Amino acid sequence: MQGTELRNLRTFQRILGGLGNVVFATTFWDKIDEAHGAKHEAELAELWREGGDAVGPIDMWRLDGKRPAGIALLEMIKSKQDRGQAETNLDVSTMVARMQEEQQREQRRLEEEERRHRAHVEEMERQARREMEARRQQVMRQREAQRAAERRRQQQLEAQMAAMRASKYDSDSDSDDGCILM
Repeated sequence: MQGTELRNLRTFQRILGGLGNVVFATTFWDKIDEAHGAKHEAELAELWREGGDAVGPIDMWRLDGKRPAGIALLEMIKSKQDRGQAETNLDVSTMVARMQEEQQREQRRLEEEERRHRAHVEEMERQARREMEARRQQVMRQREAQRAAERRRQQQLEAQMAAMRASKYDSDSDSDDGCILM
């Protein structure tokens, strides 16, 4: 047993002051196969032992949906109290106080969990903004590098054009040997 199941069982134990006052009653025995129900009942009892402070036999009771089974369960609980096997010092006000304490504890736990979640979300948002800014800066550097490369190409083309013009001018002036052609 782990997680929420275990936390719920521990809460249940704190409210009741342990599992000594618990009778584990299962229902619908009149609607299921006895072997299947017994297997499931054994699994539940094992989970109960695994997660709780139950030692020794667990008080288990099968209810088949009929009145005599319910009355027998109540008589067994009363008999247990009469024999002093159950804690009888738990009154309603004690249980209510324990439930209120448990609710407050759970509220504090939830508030802390929410605070941690908000902090995590805020950190994720900051990280996303940093990554977006880094990407924006990278794109700007790439664009600037492209513009610089384009300017260099333009300058090279202009230099080549100037060289070609100069070369043409030189070749035209070389062929001019002082003769005037008519």
